[in-house]
Order: sequence, then structure tokens, then C-alpha cells
Amino acid sequence: MRVLLPLLLILALAGCYQGDGPVLAEGAQGPVKDGVWRRADGGEVELAWDGSTGGYRVGAGGVVRLAKAGELWLADYQAERDIVLLAKLTPEQVVLVQPKPEAEQRLLATHKLALKAGPIRLLSGSAAERRSYLAAAATLPESDLVEVGRLTWMAAR
Repeated sequence: MRVLLPLLLILALAGCYQGDGPVLAEGAQGPVKDGVWRRADGGEVELAWDGSTGGYRVGAGGVVRLAKAGELWLADYQAERDIVLLAKLTPEQVVLVQPKPEAEQRLLATHKLALKAGPIRLLSGSAAERRSYLAAAATLPESDLVEVGRLTWMAAR
């Protein structure tokens, strides 16, 4: 659990979902820079692209695999837990977003999925079902999304 602590501090407060296994077997290199990123609370996270794993290595442990989903990116953090979220990515900003509660409930009903409460909400369904749900969430109008966290690039390592 110590390995996940730096990233979970932001994810526990952000719009993310825990699942039973990863949703992405392969990842794409996004537009984000390698290096040290600052969270809104002042903590730091180190990210570095690793082509051999098809994802970004997280300094605290684990790998984040990305897939383009419309204007957003699906981020699948694979470590001791499997956590997925949506983000707007630029070279120096990672903006975490989630559907507003009403939009989230509509999507869950449409996709016949459920959320189980917890520090990180558990999203039911297979990897394909969860991927489909997140892809649909990524197509929501901006008015149905809310920013829930942000990382800002600080320096290369």
C-alpha cells in the first residue's frame, strides 16, 4: 500500500474508479512530459514513459497506460490496485475529470453497471464493459464534466 500512497492521495479525492483488473492491456504515449509533477496539495509524482511496458512508470510504483478517448484520455493505473480515470492531457498539465453525478447515473444505467462506495469507488463489469462506460463518459459535453484534480509539470528528471 505504501507504493500507492502518493498517487492515491490525489486519486482518492478525484473522479476515479477501481476495477477488478486493468481495462487497458496496451497503452499509447500521451502528450505529457516525463519528469516531476506537482499535485494541487503540493505533493509530487514522478512519471516517465517506458515503451517496454506501453505506459508511464510512476516513481512510487506501478504503471499508467493511456488510450485516447475523444478529446480526453482514459488513464489506467496498474499497481496493487487497478484504477481508471479520465483526463485532459497537455505537455505540462494533467486535468482529471469525471461526469457530474446526474450524468454519471445516466451512464451507469445505460451501461447496466454499478458503483460500490468506498475510498475509491468500485466500478462493476468486465474490462470491456468498463472501457465502454469510460469511452461514453469521454464523449459527454463539457457541461456534464467536472474537474476533480490537477497535476502540473515541474521539471525533467
